[in-house]
Amino acid sequence: MNIADTHFHHGEGRSELNRLLYMDVQMTLADNDLRKVCGTVEMAGVRACFPLLDWRLAELSGRIPSRLKLKGFNKRYIFKRAMKNILPIEILNKKKHGFGVPVALWFLEDPRLDSLMKDVLNDPKTRQRGYFRSAFLDDVMRKHREVDAKNYGEMLWFLLTLELWHREHLESAVPNMGVLP
Repeated sequence: MNIADTHFHHGEGRSELNRLLYMDVQMTLADNDLRKVCGTVEMAGVRACFPLLDWRLAELSGRIPSRLKLKGFNKRYIFKRAMKNILPIEILNKKKHGFGVPVALWFLEDPRLDSLMKDVLNDPKTRQRGYFRSAFLDDVMRKHREVDAKNYGEMLWFLLTLELWHREHLESAVPNMGVLP
C-alpha cells in the first residue's frame, strides 16, 4: 500500500471527504508546506504560528459533517459562514495561493543578485554545457525585464539554481564534467 492510501485509510473520518482532508493534512501540510514555511521563516529569525491548526480546532473540524465543509463547488463553506462578519469578503473569496518567494522582484531590485544571475547564466561554461540554447537563456532574461517579471524571474531562478547545483555537485565530483563536447 502506498503512503497516500495508508493515510486515506488510517484517518478516522467516515466520509470520503474527511478521509481525503486527513490525507491532505498528513501529506501536504505536515510533510511539505509547514516544513517549507517554518524552515524559511526560521532562517530569517522569525517564528511562524498557525492558529487554525490548533489541535482542538482540528479535532472539532474533523467532527463537522462533510455537507457543511463543501457545498456544491463552494469549499470551506462552514468556515466562510462563520467568518463572514469577521473577515472582509475579499479575503473570504480569495483563491488559495502558496507561500511564494519574490525572487523575480529581487532580480530586478537587487543589483548583486541580478549580477550573480547574469554572470552565471552568461558564463561560457554555462552556455557550452549543452543544457540550454544560448538564445533561450537570452530570451528568458529579456522577457523577465520586458514582458513578465514574475514568471520569467522564477524561470531564471530555476536555471540559476540548476547551474549552481551542477557546479557544486557534478563538477566537483567528476573531472571534465563542466562542458559537453
